[in-house]
Formats: sequence, structure tokens, C-alpha cells
Amino acid sequence: MIYANVERFYSLGCNKAPSLFDTTETAQYLTVNRAFTCGGPNGTWEDAPFKEVQQSHKAIPPVVRDLARGGQARTLAWREAIPALFDTVKAVIAAAWLPDAFHLVFHSSGYDSRIISAAIQQLLGENGSEWLGKGLLFLSNRWEADNFRAIMQAAGWEEQYYAAYDEGPDDEHFALGLEDIWQFAPLPIPGNLWHYLPKWAQSKGLLPDSDIQSFCGLWANEAWGAFLSIPNPWVGFAETWYGWNCMAALPIDAEWQEFPLVATGVLDVLTRIVPSSGNEMRKAVAEYGMPEARQFPNPGLDDRKHPLSDRLRRELDERYRATAFGQVVQWIPPTNSEFSTEWGRYSTAMLVEKLKEAGVDVRL
Repeated sequence: MIYANVERFYSLGCNKAPSLFDTTETAQYLTVNRAFTCGGPNGTWEDAPFKEVQQSHKAIPPVVRDLARGGQARTLAWREAIPALFDTVKAVIAAAWLPDAFHLVFHSSGYDSRIISAAIQQLLGENGSEWLGKGLLFLSNRWEADNFRAIMQAAGWEEQYYAAYDEGPDDEHFALGLEDIWQFAPLPIPGNLWHYLPKWAQSKGLLPDSDIQSFCGLWANEAWGAFLSIPNPWVGFAETWYGWNCMAALPIDAEWQEFPLVATGVLDVLTRIVPSSGNEMRKAVAEYGMPEARQFPNPGLDDRKHPLSDRLRRELDERYRATAFGQVVQWIPPTNSEFSTEWGRYSTAMLVEKLKEAGVDVRL
């Protein structure tokens, strides 16, 4: 399956991996690049935290580039486009579905999630319960839990198939991923804001530790807007700040990750639709697939943009200033969980400490 997303890679000699730690943990020495932009609004693809490391991105697949160039006649009208898009998403999910896996679906109360869960519900009705394989779980974040549960109930899902994080917003360390933020460095948001959800579900016995296939609606908001526009800005968009930072949000607790709303089959349909609003189209497709939830809003709440407590900011500052990186690179403790250069600095500081523990000579 080919999707319209990108991956970043780090290279050091023969080592090349999406994880900076995996790339550098066996290095004899590394030299800190003090000018590293650390993500945030000014982050780029061109620099890396260490002078010996090269950063690059995986090339956008040629088929996606060709679709972004356009050239097809846009003759598909709005009314015909809605069922065509839903049926295509459904076909993409069916083609990707692994019969021997446990299926995890990251589900907010937004339009993208509703399209995916409605398609899965129809496929379940057509194929029977044995089609589920090892199981199915729709999993929601802590900010949209109530709305998410109401949507699942309205759509007729049994409670065994859905869950929402219910520990409350005060459990900042776990939900923000501060203990293992070094694994994802350099990261311009705290930890991995999707990573805590499967961890929590596993702690509750709701999700196995392996054989997990995940589905989510990431990239759909931007991709549908781009591929419904003339000219299509997708390639430039994905290769710059947006593409670099969005990798921070990807769910990683799964062997197989699926992004059905930005599969090339869906993109092909989008390129044939009369230019229109991507957001309005996603709303219309969601209502087509799940009319029972039409009355529920799309609040757009996630784990970003929420303020940090003064207590946590003080702790972060103390931790950062106690690191070797923090001794030479100044920072201002972030006030919220939004993308920022400061989070990039924090994750890099914690990475340096782990590399030193691994025996790497980190030169400041």
C-alpha cells in the first residue's frame, strides 16, 4: 500500500534509520551541532543535532508525485464524489486488513476517524465476526473521550470494541511521554502524543503486546485539502516543516501502520473531483458513512496546545539544566504541548544523556 506521507532518516557511516538513537548509539564520538534548529516553526530537513550525522527524508513515491501534478480532467461532481470516496476508503482498508492481527484504530471524534470506523463497520457486516482476526479496538485520547463514546454508541458499536483514556489530564508524565522522550529525539513536541494510548490500553489488558495493525486518519486533513486544490501544494508541503514535524505524531506501537485516507487510490479519486474544500468533503463523507453521528461536533481536540502546570515547567527546567546539552544550549521551558523549538531542545538533551550512558563520547 502506498500513502502520501514521508519518513525522515538519519545517517552515520553505514548506519541509517528513522531513529536518531539507533543510528548513533554505537558511534565512537559525536559533536553537538549547537546551531541545530530542533524542529518547531523553523525546523528544516537540512540539519541534524550532531555534526557527523546526515538527515534526509524518504522520497515521496513517484505515483504520489504524479498524482500531485494533476492533469486528469476534474469532472467528478460533489454528489457523485461522496460515495466514490467512501467506497474507495473501504476498499483500501479491506485490501490492507491482516486477518491474523489485532486491529487498533486511533479514533477521535473527528471526520477522519468516523470515515474509517464506518468503513470497518460495513466490512464487518459483510464478512462476519471471524473477519476481525485477533480483535478490534477503537482508542481515543483523553480530551475527546465523552464525545467519542457518544459517537460509538450512536453508531451501534458494542462497548467491548472501544475505549478512551480515562486517567485524567493531570497524569502529565505518562501522557506526555517525558520518560522516554529521548527515544524519539529530536522531537518538537513532548514525547509522542499518540504513544501513550496503546501503552495505556496494554496496561488495562485491552490490547496485546504484538501482532498489532493500526489504522489512523493522520495526514488526511492536509492531503485532502491539497489534492482538491489547483495547483496542488502537497509535494512542497510534505517536504518542508510540516513533513518534518508530523513524523512526531505517528503512532509507533504497531507492527503495521495504515493511513487509508491518504492511500493512492483515494488520492486518485480526489484528483478527479471538481475543486472544493477538503474539510467540507471529509465532513460529507463522514456523514454519508455514519449518518447516526451527524449531530455530534468535530471539536478537534488532541494532546497538543494544552498548558503545562507551573510545577511541571519547573521540573522540566531543572532536568534540562542538569544535562550536558543543557549546559551549553540555553532554552525557555515550554508553556504548552504545542510544536516548539524548546521541546526539540529538551528531547535532544535527554538523548545526549542516553548516548553518554551507552559509551558515546559526546563532544559539546
